[in-house]
Amino acid sequence: MLHEDQPARPWGTVTPDFWAVADESGWADDEEALGYEEPAVFAAARASLPGNSSADDFARRFAELATCLNRPCTDAELALAAQDAGLFDQNVTAALGPADSNIASVRELRGLIARRQGHHTEAARWHLHTAGLHVVASGVSDPRARASAKHTLADWRDIPDPAERAAVAREILPMLTAIAGPGAKPTKEVQAYLEAHCIDTQ
Repeated sequence: MLHEDQPARPWGTVTPDFWAVADESGWADDEEALGYEEPAVFAAARASLPGNSSADDFARRFAELATCLNRPCTDAELALAAQDAGLFDQNVTAALGPADSNIASVRELRGLIARRQGHHTEAARWHLHTAGLHVVASGVSDPRARASAKHTLADWRDIPDPAERAAVAREILPMLTAIAGPGAKPTKEVQAYLEAHCIDTQ
């Protein structure tokens, strides 16, 4: 977990105690649509607290940043969106606290923007990070944890550099084992990739 004096980073140390092995049932082999969802607190604040300028500003800024996910954008526009999302993350974390449940939504947005940029290694690590936040908050069966795991897997598959792909595979394997289950197809896929490249998974 992040502390207030720590910068927001997309990944950290995953220990065996952090992940608890999940029930494999309920993990869908098919991929869910990759999209985004406005944090509920921002939408609710906009609807019910029109006088709360901070809540209004958070909702407006999130919506503005999210527009780059569903319209054509230039590389320059995506780079600016990524920069703005990083600043937004810092502002929201400072205002709401690092343990607030909506922090994960902002960082999911950062991962989705990174994917649009073609930065799949960065995107995979952001979604690995948000999967961890959801697991800490709600456990390995939480739907948002599973959605983050699926985003992680999708971005890992698109990493073009073999060395980077292998490095990220080692990072995401404990998460997939926990959320999807050790016998699930996503877990086996990553495990097989590491074994094919003679990389120790222990």
